[in-house]
Amino acid sequence: MDVERRRIEDLERQVETLGIAVEHRTTLGKALGMIMERLDLSDQEAFEYLRHCSQVRNDKMYDLARQVVATRELPDAQSAEGA
Repeated sequence: MDVERRRIEDLERQVETLGIAVEHRTTLGKALGMIMERLDLSDQEAFEYLRHCSQVRNDKMYDLARQVVATRELPDAQSAEGA
């Protein structure tokens, strides 16, 4: 029974981790789509833009993407360009 219970707990953790990964990927995709549309960038260029902004701000990409989706505002391009 102990082995079965540990296996169930492991599977529950995996499900939780995958759920978080899907949420992060969805949010990142939405933010990238907004950046692509507003700045007329390719998907790779939008990713690099968001990555660069996250580095300049010292924020995680997911946190910045979540902010973009929530506020509908793009990261400050001036502070990103200055780096």
